[in-house]
Amino acid sequence: MANVKNGTDRPLALPTGGIIPAGRAVKVKNWDTLKSHPTIKGWLAAKAVEVEVERFTPETKIERPRKGS
Repeated sequence: MANVKNGTDRPLALPTGGIIPAGRAVKVKNWDTLKSHPTIKGWLAAKAVEVEVERFTPETKIERPRKGS
């Protein structure tokens, strides 16, 4: 998932059908797939969008007491 900000003064239509309003940011769930699309590559090259990829950290495993301990 990524937060994608439209840096232009016009809405941008994602290849999946979603819209990024002018000057606004939206969460894009399938960013890993979309970033290789020719339209998205063009936006990135033209710096029409700013992207902040969300990095997920593994959850810490919680040790629970065992029965009978």
